[in-house]
Amino acid sequence: MKLAQFILNLFEYGDVTVEDKVEAFSEKDLQDTIRGLEFFYKKDILDIPSTAPAFHAEAAFWGAQYIYRAVQMIVLRELGDEEVKKHLANCPFEKSPEVIYSIDLTMRYLTDLLNIAKGLAPDDILVKKLKQAAVEFPFSSVGLKVEGDLDEKIILSHPALKYAYADRIINKKDKNRIKNNNVLEIVKELLGDHTSTFWKEIELKNENNSLPN
Repeated sequence: MKLAQFILNLFEYGDVTVEDKVEAFSEKDLQDTIRGLEFFYKKDILDIPSTAPAFHAEAAFWGAQYIYRAVQMIVLRELGDEEVKKHLANCPFEKSPEVIYSIDLTMRYLTDLLNIAKGLAPDDILVKKLKQAAVEFPFSSVGLKVEGDLDEKIILSHPALKYAYADRIINKKDKNRIKNNNVLEIVKELLGDHTSTFWKEIELKNENNSLPN
């Protein structure tokens, strides 16, 4: 139950351990992990505005194993580039609100992973793969300075995701995200009359049509 226990420790304590070798997960571990992810999904949706996207078991599991393998790649530095590419491959699912939200259950810890890996060289394959994931999953990477164009269309088209996304942007004061005017309008809607109190830079953007550096 190495993955299932990893997920439990991640959600409950924020303190995780991984195996010192890369091995396939057992069928029982897979099933236990999915049950654990669904349990935490049901807790998480209590805090999301409107009706949350449905749970996508396969996508949630994919996100969980991605985070687990990424931690292993950080710890097991003797693994070569091809091993990193193999275990941190791109998402195999077509993006949908269900896929984005289910993957986010664990992918939201991407910032922590990059902070742990920041001691590595910028051109290290692991750092590159994590930065690619930050671009691929903008809902999960708020607060990170991403290098590339973000595809936010699906997020902004879903009532629950767009407000949850805007809320994260406000909490992180991620001014790079509000360069997208569609995102900016949702952020302004959430802030309402409290814009000057919580995020004065938005008022400056309205006056100058640009954000201060």
